[in-house]
Amino acid sequence: MYTVMKSEQAALGIPTKGANTYEQKEVAQYPLFDDALAACEKANRESQSRHYLMNESGQEYYALVWID
Repeated sequence: MYTVMKSEQAALGIPTKGANTYEQKEVAQYPLFDDALAACEKANRESQSRHYLMNESGQEYYALVWID
C-alpha cells in the first residue's frame, strides 16, 4: 500500500522568526505504486502544498529511490 501525504505550513496564529512548522496529513492510499505516483504528481501540479509518497515501511519516495 502506498500513501500520498501532504506537507503544509501549520497555522500557529503567532508569527515566528526563522523556524517554520509543517504538518503532515494523509491524503489517500493506493494499492499500486503507479497509481499513487500519478496522484501525487497531479496533486503537486494543482496545489501549493508539497505532496509525497510513503510506503508501508515509512520510507519516502524521493528522486526515484526510497529513503528513510
